[in-house]
Amino acid sequence: MQRGKGYTSSQQNQIITIQGLQQGHQYKIGKDFLLRDSGLYYVTIDQQSGMKKAKRIAEPLFIEETTRNIDKEEVNSNLVFKYKGHYLKSSVDRGQITVPNELMKLNKKGVEIPHEYSKIISTYLREQEKDCLHKEVYSKIGFHLNEKKQWEYRHFQIIPYRSGTTSYDEANGTFQLVPKGNFKAWLDMIKEEVQGYTPLEFILVVGLSAPLVGYLSQVIKIVETIFVNLNNCR
Repeated sequence: MQRGKGYTSSQQNQIITIQGLQQGHQYKIGKDFLLRDSGLYYVTIDQQSGMKKAKRIAEPLFIEETTRNIDKEEVNSNLVFKYKGHYLKSSVDRGQITVPNELMKLNKKGVEIPHEYSKIISTYLREQEKDCLHKEVYSKIGFHLNEKKQWEYRHFQIIPYRSGTTSYDEANGTFQLVPKGNFKAWLDMIKEEVQGYTPLEFILVVGLSAPLVGYLSQVIKIVETIFVNLNNCR
């Protein structure tokens, strides 16, 4: 089997990247597939010569990353595909790539899934998925019991620390939780503007009570929030 002009040797069990494809790398997936910038190839054995031959079956496509939402217990696949010479990305339900008929529906997004190769491409994606990046995300924040029935606090990271692959679903989440600025600047502001001024000191304490209120709402199921009347504050 001859390699296409300009292609480097095959890279098996390595993370596939758009840059790698554009630089001419060829990725071997399992025993039967090759991925190049020029397309996805299916490797077969010629019955007459006994030689391997690679047949192009679609435009390049691969799963860049899988994401599991631990709250929804759902897995999505971040699919990368080439359309009209440009690489695009789309998040799809993992179930859509495991069923050939569902996989074909991605044609409307620009993914090339020929009907006659839909089963083969589905097999390729399941095989390639084994070596792609994976992360876990959560959408519910605050105090929660984990799988071991232990309390944990979810912010932009989980306390106590779980894993570097578990984080808040910032792309689809409701809140912007990633910290901005730095603690020293915040502390200096507290010392200069808050300390010594009772109303602001009180509001600071109220704000810091939020995690405690969240914990109580989970434990005793009565306190869900607190109301503070500032009518008499001067």
